[in-house]
Amino acid sequence: MKLYFHLLDLTAPNSWILLSACGAKYTDRGIRLLMVRKLIEEAEKSQDRPNPRLVVRPSVGAKNDLILESP
Repeated sequence: MKLYFHLLDLTAPNSWILLSACGAKYTDRGIRLLMVRKLIEEAEKSQDRPNPRLVVRPSVGAKNDLILESP
C-alpha cells in the first residue's frame, strides 16, 4: 500500500506537467480529485461479484435459518 500511494503521489505532479504543457488549466488538487474519481469509477466497473441476498426458508425443525444465496 505504501508503494501504491507513493506512485499515486508521483503521478499527480507528472500529470499536471503534461496537461499544463498541452494548455489545460488544472490545479494540483484538481488533478488529484480527477484521478481519485476515475479510480473509483474503474473500481466500480470491475466488480464482477454478485451481491448476496438474504433468503429465509423454514427448516425441518420449524425454526427459520438465514441463508446467504447469490442471485
